[in-house]
Amino acid sequence: MPLSTLEEIRDVLQHRRKHCRDLLELSRRQIQFIESNDFTQLMATLAQKQRILGRLDEVKRRYPELSRQWVALRDSGMPAVRNDCESLIADTESILAELLESEKEGTTQLTERRDATRRQLEAVSQGVHVNQSYADTTPVLNHRFLNTNR
Repeated sequence: MPLSTLEEIRDVLQHRRKHCRDLLELSRRQIQFIESNDFTQLMATLAQKQRILGRLDEVKRRYPELSRQWVALRDSGMPAVRNDCESLIADTESILAELLESEKEGTTQLTERRDATRRQLEAVSQGVHVNQSYADTTPVLNHRFLNTNR
């Protein structure tokens, strides 16, 4: 869908920025849920993020030429609208950079928790093997007969 004015481009950029802000907020919540081991809320948050990513994909599908149209139209129209667009682009880039850092932090936390869980499971597994080893060397007690020699 072609955009023919800077005002239309500004509207699309505002929607994109809002979706990116929403993703950043959800990413921050996601980290809180990871820290508190609230995996039910974590899954709900991931579902919300997926819906927002779908909306961003829809914007990209509807306006595949947005970048090219911005370049073609940025020198036309009112300077105030052009400044708004430039500000929206810069703000969105900043939000995306912050989102990337937040996602890296969440990934690191989940990886650390996964590794800690793996170590705990390995320790439990080793304990089971030790118990089985002792059980194999212990003579089988037969309680069918009463030992009167004791």
